[in-house]
Amino acid sequence: MKRLMSVITAVAVFMSLTVCVFATAENKPVPDFKLNTESMLVANLDTDEVYFSQNSDVKRVMASTTKIMTYIVIAETVDDLENTMITIEQKPIDDVSGQGASMAGFQNHIGESYSVLDVLYGMMLPSGCDAAEILAYYAGGGDVMKFVDMMNAKADELGCENTHFNDPHGLSDENHYTTAEDLYKITKYVLKMPYFTEIVNEEFYTLPGDTYPIVNTNYLIDDISGGLYYYRYATGIKTGYTSLAGRCLVSTAKKGDTNLCCIALGGKYDEETNYVNFAMLDSAKILDWTFANFTGTIEVSFDTMYKSVQVGDKAHLTANIGKSNVNEKPEIKWSSSDTSVAEVDQNGVVTAKSLGKTVIKAEAQTGDFAVCNVSCGFYNGIDVSSRLGDFVDGVKNPIDWTKVKQSGIDFAIIRAGWFDWAQNSFQNDASFVENVKGAVENDINIGLKFVAYADNADEAKQEAQNLIKAIDEFIPEYKDKLTLSISYDMATYSHYSELNKDENTAIALAFNEVIRENGYDCYCFAGKAVYKNMDIEALKNENMGIWYSYRPYIPDFDESITVNGEYVPDIWQYTGTGGIPGASENMFSYQDIIYMANANKLDPPTVEAKQVDNEKAVEVKWNMPEYAISGYSVYRSQGDSSNIEKLIDLDVDELSYTDTDVEFNVSYTYYIGAKAIDLLDRECAVEVKGNSETVTLVNEQSELIGDINKDGILTTVDVGIINSLAKGVEDYTQEELLIADANKDGIITTVDVGIINSIVKSAA
Repeated sequence: MKRLMSVITAVAVFMSLTVCVFATAENKPVPDFKLNTESMLVANLDTDEVYFSQNSDVKRVMASTTKIMTYIVIAETVDDLENTMITIEQKPIDDVSGQGASMAGFQNHIGESYSVLDVLYGMMLPSGCDAAEILAYYAGGGDVMKFVDMMNAKADELGCENTHFNDPHGLSDENHYTTAEDLYKITKYVLKMPYFTEIVNEEFYTLPGDTYPIVNTNYLIDDISGGLYYYRYATGIKTGYTSLAGRCLVSTAKKGDTNLCCIALGGKYDEETNYVNFAMLDSAKILDWTFANFTGTIEVSFDTMYKSVQVGDKAHLTANIGKSNVNEKPEIKWSSSDTSVAEVDQNGVVTAKSLGKTVIKAEAQTGDFAVCNVSCGFYNGIDVSSRLGDFVDGVKNPIDWTKVKQSGIDFAIIRAGWFDWAQNSFQNDASFVENVKGAVENDINIGLKFVAYADNADEAKQEAQNLIKAIDEFIPEYKDKLTLSISYDMATYSHYSELNKDENTAIALAFNEVIRENGYDCYCFAGKAVYKNMDIEALKNENMGIWYSYRPYIPDFDESITVNGEYVPDIWQYTGTGGIPGASENMFSYQDIIYMANANKLDPPTVEAKQVDNEKAVEVKWNMPEYAISGYSVYRSQGDSSNIEKLIDLDVDELSYTDTDVEFNVSYTYYIGAKAIDLLDRECAVEVKGNSETVTLVNEQSELIGDINKDGILTTVDVGIINSLAKGVEDYTQEELLIADANKDGIITTVDVGIINSIVKSAA
């Protein structure tokens, strides 16, 4: 019955699709820009109207867009995608390995079982050829070609007259082909399959048992890693690439009530254009052009892509309203993707509530919208070098630092160079001076990075000395503009992952020693493989900062990012594919985040307090935190903990304070506030309060006050003092201790001196 219904559905879809590729818009406009993709088609998924067509009926190799049909056959063959399990076998892995194929990582899980749904994620997000082969092997009963026959039968069923499949993944030759028109038919059909739209619009997915995610290769949907490819209206679907096929992309986009599909086959991708993915660039361009020319449009934009806001602070975003092809007055609706991180009111005022990241959207009634990535409690930065530039037009241009500033990026780490040990000479990065100059002139905070190749501590010192020499020689006028640290890049040279802990630590500390002797702060930059072979405690003892390359893990702002499960890094890098349009090439720009001095993030100082030698004095001590601070404040409360007063402000090197303004038999609670330094905003002073410590002052060994008369009788001692001295003394009964009456003033007049002396000695 299921098979019969599939055929009936297919016939109905076929009847509409055979018409759709010829239903074109009359008197349609023509794009005024160049496209670098051979075959393209843009159509309305709801009406099948074709808005743009270029060589859409020409047969072309389709690469991994093949996997869309693989998904269809699996979805129509397996009844329960979520609960049907597949045990990973070696044979399908062997069939695709060694071909330069993209893999989802199932080769590391032979013998383990995954749901079909998990394997579909592995096929669609990272374009896993291993996942496609596993699915075909399973559904074909061990015969992959049987599955391929099912794919071709489905293509015939959908009216795809110019399509032929040789495999389930798209790695084969020119006999594996389709057209943009046929691929549109296949795409429209797959959108009805269970889970499909949910999967292809996910940026990442973590397979059960794995510790790091698989990431979607479709950068149109990724606002973090997408860089210049990110397209805010995109909703999917699938990328593809082989040297024969070029860059391919099937994408969908939604704006208001309009749903578009774009097919791009044969995108230019070569050394001449520095391997820019033109299938993505052209798809975003033509989709934007289509929305602008065939739908109601109101231009909405922000002046900035990124905004950093301190937790508890507010920031105002302005939505710019441009030209419109509708007569309605623009009405902007504001929203936040995560209101637990930050809220936004209908005037664009953002209130940062907790550590994290949210996307603020300003949307017009036509569906046009602009987004701004708001970072609460941390800064956004980029890591740049000479190989980074603007390739949007297929030609490399220098980094436009004005655009970097306008984007809202807060800081840049600029590669200074490395030491060429083969030639025994310092090699400065080709754009070192140019990038420093551009960043400084645009008031962007900068630090430097030096790529490490030293094999021992002596060589590390020599590298540091050469860097200092280069700074003095090439950028002497900018030395005081290095507001951030100099970073020693131990992540590039894979040799460091092979050295032992003592060797790596000695190399890092040797570089750090020279840099600090010359008045600069210093970071160590490395990933998990190096840091696991590093004595981080030794680095921190020498004030060497930690820059953690966190890729490919996805940041979780609900918990602290730690190195080796213990140390909180000063900076951590979270993607290797981000970028700023006009500022850096998409695939080789790295975005970093550096935490503000934020009380939600920083560990507080630990406080100890105790009475000083039974005197009217309390000594308060605390530890020095592992982050930059400018000093401390000492606080005290008495009774109600809400009644807190500041006692004193102290310098950074003072770790104790003695409070003498106290009374006996009173309890005092002490707090320490560490004044954390915000390296990028010196005016931002966040105080991190530590734990509290309560002390009750007692008088257990008070001096005897008064004179002894000629008869040896103490005449002026206070009753309270006697009672205090008598506490815990077991040698005497209360009657023996107090053998005389107190007078009307509370003064004991007839206590024996010997007893008093014995009490004092015992209490002492």
